[in-house]
Amino acid sequence: MGEKIKSSQRIQAFSIRSCSVGTTLLDYLKSLDTEKSSTQIKSALDLGACRINGSIERFGKRVLVLGDRVKVDIDFAHRIKQNTPKKELKILYEDESVLILNKPVGLVVDKQSIQAFLSKNLFLVHRLDKATSGALCLAKTSIAQKAMETLFKKRQINKAYLAVVCGNLTQKEGVRKTFLAPLQTFDGQTLYGSKKGREVNAITRFHKVSSSSNKKFSTLWCQIETGKTHQIRVHLKEIGHPIVGDLLYGREADYPLEVDQMLLHSYKVAFENPISKKKIEVTAPMRKAFKAFL
Repeated sequence: MGEKIKSSQRIQAFSIRSCSVGTTLLDYLKSLDTEKSSTQIKSALDLGACRINGSIERFGKRVLVLGDRVKVDIDFAHRIKQNTPKKELKILYEDESVLILNKPVGLVVDKQSIQAFLSKNLFLVHRLDKATSGALCLAKTSIAQKAMETLFKKRQINKAYLAVVCGNLTQKEGVRKTFLAPLQTFDGQTLYGSKKGREVNAITRFHKVSSSSNKKFSTLWCQIETGKTHQIRVHLKEIGHPIVGDLLYGREADYPLEVDQMLLHSYKVAFENPISKKKIEVTAPMRKAFKAFL
């Protein structure tokens, strides 16, 4: 067992001693709470419940070495619950051709998942990452789907996001224009990044809303003119301010381990309905997790 060096209600920290050297992280965590199953612990690790030497560690097979500093959120069940979508989804707006859903954290945006939750035959025109919450546009007919896809391609839909990032952003506003492309894979997921010398395909504008009282975090208002995979997450990391709770692009970022969701939220969408020509502007209520950083 390691020497216990820090403790709170949920977070415990240990320094690995010689008796635990060679133990896998999974076995070590099972020894801390024998009532938890390996499946629960693995799920919690996937959701960022553990840091080793300051970096998020998601691999249960990692072998511990002397002096490793292990910090763990022992409330595995709470973390899993926070990232499991509820059965009832809130509809923010609906008419004859368009439906706007308040997507919860943990919901995968594919036709099968959406239909399972809403029991409706809907068409995907807009995607959000699994860990991102907020306003998600869906079409109710194939005709509306094609029309909405055209709006997205022509950049005629205003999309605004709220993000809490690590660090005190000194500039009030800025813009990042780059060419985004896949760079590598990590734990079966594709990581994206900017490549030089290529035509711009991703534009993110950001405006600072506030800083936390300790100046360790900033809340940003982000607007994207394009919709590339992981665009906001990559661009904010590349300016030195990864999103709090981002397990792909912020593994080494310094934020409280109690944060068990990525703090990126699709706050507003605004556009003219291509079928009815009605102007639509919908906002999705901010999650409680954001309020601690405002």
